Amino acid sequence: MIAENWLMKTREAAEFLGTHPVTLRVWRSKGQGPPFIRLEGHVRYQMSDLEKYLRSRKISPGTSEKTEKGSEEEAK
Repeated sequence: MIAENWLMKTREAAEFLGTHPVTLRVWRSKGQGPPFIRLEGHVRYQMSDLEKYLRSRKISPGTSEKTEKGSEEEAK
């Protein structure tokens, strides 16, 4: 239970997701990416939200990646 509620800093969350902290900041500004928590001006991510976000991005073999690539292009 504690691990799923672990709060990570942007840098730690980006490392976990395999992306750059700036990417997470851009996603937040565009209303995209994983959910986050703002505590006294600091952004934090829950481990369980990051895991859920990754699962939601999973593409099964044989399915079209066109929709996913389009979403990624929007994030840039």
